Amino acid sequence: MRKKIVFTLTFLLFLLLLGTTRAALPDASPHGTDPVADVLSMIERSVADPRVGWPAEWQREYLDVIRQALSDGHDKPDYMAPIQILRRGFPRYWSKSKLSGLTQAEYEMRKGEIRWYCQTLISEEPPSLSERVLLKAQFSDLCDYAAEYLMARFPFLTPERVQEGKRVALREFDDELEAPLVPIFRRPFSKDQLQATRANWARLYMRWFFTWRYVRYGADDPDAPSDPADIPNHPHYRFVKRCLSYLPRTIWPTLGKPPEYVLDAIRKLNAERAARVRVNRQAGERERNLAMRFSNQVEQVEQWSFILTALVETGILDENRGPSSPNPLKGGDAYGLTKQP
Repeated sequence: MRKKIVFTLTFLLFLLLLGTTRAALPDASPHGTDPVADVLSMIERSVADPRVGWPAEWQREYLDVIRQALSDGHDKPDYMAPIQILRRGFPRYWSKSKLSGLTQAEYEMRKGEIRWYCQTLISEEPPSLSERVLLKAQFSDLCDYAAEYLMARFPFLTPERVQEGKRVALREFDDELEAPLVPIFRRPFSKDQLQATRANWARLYMRWFFTWRYVRYGADDPDAPSDPADIPNHPHYRFVKRCLSYLPRTIWPTLGKPPEYVLDAIRKLNAERAARVRVNRQAGERERNLAMRFSNQVEQVEQWSFILTALVETGILDENRGPSSPNPLKGGDAYGLTKQP
């Protein structure tokens, strides 16, 4: 009789634990359909959007690399956690990406990028609550450092507008941390990585100078007085917000070497971009118009130029000798150009 009672209690405990485990795995669909199929369907609708204008072959290839990446970890016990991150994080990632009017090289970069993100998302353990809290604090500290750096180099900036720009940047980073599809928003940084990030930020001084010139003199009437109450259009606010949006690209080189297929896409993209610059210069376009067009259309491409250059300079990637030991204390220059001896 005692054995029967023990068996019954054990069985009930097993059912309770099973129910708790199932409840801990969030269902992407309120109707109980397959979460993976729901995510793929959402992505398929995004790539098929007529406003994006991707040909059918690109749409197919893009979905295939995501589907393959997701299938590699379907037997993991915590498989639903990364699926939910992808479900919540992809719409934001997609909305921030340049998608329409892509060249073949730009598309290959987009495809390699999402393949990398999904593969690492599936293969890595989901971030714990304590890791997310620490990473959020580290991003706050980096924003403080970056804002103070800008105020020291541009002392005319209004402190109130600087703080407002920093608050908006932090809110955007917090959104990324809630659904960390992008690898730099998943794990806390080491002390060396934080030091390297600050060094990379300081190396971008000329970028901040040209950003200010674009913000201040790109307006219809740069001499018109600014209304302090009009925060979104205040040049100091827009300058700080735009500069802080570059913060992630100063972090990327500290993470080590990306997969070879990503590096190959970066090289092709840089070569295409260099050819485009030569054509534009030969056409005699004015420097200001060239800078404004690049700022609006190729801004995301420049982050990969920065990353590739930093990898080459730090020795993580030697284009002549192959990969070598990483040294996260160095960074790249602001323009994706290899330094000359």
